[in-house]
Amino acid sequence: MANAVPDLWPDEVANVDMLTPLAILRIQAGQLQKKTKGLVEAEIDPEPDQEAEHYYFDIIAPALNRYRYRLLHVFHKRDQVYPVYVEDLTGRCATQEEFVRALSDIFSSSNTRSVISSIIAQSNEKRAQATQPKSDGLPPPAPYSQLENT
Repeated sequence: MANAVPDLWPDEVANVDMLTPLAILRIQAGQLQKKTKGLVEAEIDPEPDQEAEHYYFDIIAPALNRYRYRLLHVFHKRDQVYPVYVEDLTGRCATQEEFVRALSDIFSSSNTRSVISSIIAQSNEKRAQATQPKSDGLPPPAPYSQLENT
């Protein structure tokens, strides 16, 4: 009688919902644009090298001549997407869950909120200026009722 061989694979290998760090960053870039109604965008600039995949996550202000603020830099080995390294105070994220938590912490930090709020305020100001009539230095025309009395 042959002995039954048990399943030796850990449950983690069955995680079919696993995403790459790049996919997660792209999703978050889309969420930022949606949440800010297009006043703030994000772009991910990939820069692979021979040993690692590097991604730079930049916040973009379309109304401010595409002003760019580099929010974070992440990288992982070319043949392993986890662990992923977040180049700031976060460091190494061994799993997708740790990476998502690290991004949440960065996105909700006071610095990130301040940068995004500033971009929104300046974009709104620029938009308001664009809708106001341009002043040519002349006083506004007299109302029609004043012209009739002359």
